[in-house]
Amino acid sequence: MTKKIWMGTPPKKCQLCGEPITDTFIDGRVVRKGATWAIMCSTCHLNEGVGLGLGFGQKYQLDSINDEWIKIEG
Repeated sequence: MTKKIWMGTPPKKCQLCGEPITDTFIDGRVVRKGATWAIMCSTCHLNEGVGLGLGFGQKYQLDSINDEWIKIEG
């Protein structure tokens, strides 16, 4: 299985609540009016995300040894 990594600029904060992103984040669809996708923390994903998978979202976890964000779900 090929390791999939986040290719963009590493996110610093959740786009919904503003809390710092530390070890995991979700790039996913949201139900919030006026927004379609967001980089969000796990808490905001539980409250406003629509799930994980193709067309829904992907979850990334920080590999601090290699300084990479690795896709772990979705």
